[in-house]
Amino acid sequence: MTNNNQFAIVPVPQHPGHASDFVKSDAILVGPFDEAMLAIKNSVSAQALCRRIDEGQRVAAATERQQQENRTRQILTFCDSVGRLKRRLDQYEAELAIQREREAEEAARQDELRIKHKIDALPDPDDPKSWGDLSTPIPPPEKHEPDSLGDLPEGVLEQAPSSGGFANYPTMENPPKKQVSQPISVSLNTE
Repeated sequence: MTNNNQFAIVPVPQHPGHASDFVKSDAILVGPFDEAMLAIKNSVSAQALCRRIDEGQRVAAATERQQQENRTRQILTFCDSVGRLKRRLDQYEAELAIQREREAEEAARQDELRIKHKIDALPDPDDPKSWGDLSTPIPPPEKHEPDSLGDLPEGVLEQAPSSGGFANYPTMENPPKKQVSQPISVSLNTE
């Protein structure tokens, strides 16, 4: 069965009324003429739409290329800045190392001068007259008691046991007793 019904694309009357409603009620496609023509492949409207789409794609591609070039330039600029900063930091570290070396040399020189001045201030060992007054004897070093606890804080001394508490500890007068280990018997017989 063949459908031989004919159709026509006709403009819809602008004024409202019976004719406009009649045309729209039987129409296959209703809307602006340019949009209606988009369905027809070789129409002017369809070709204009294709040109706009192609132009949009070209603009998008050009924009993407431009953005990629801008990103590349920005990355290169950033890398150059990092390189310059690295060189500046390396130079600063080298200057600091030189400054520290100079300060160490100056400190060593000052030490040598201080030692030389102290040695020069000492009396001449070959000239006994420069030794000064030798009649004053050198005081003997202080003797510490063997059971002295030293300079411990007060709280520790209060908690320490009395001298009788240390009687069991070995000292020079009371050396530790030799401990003899007990023999171990092992039976090698197996039963």
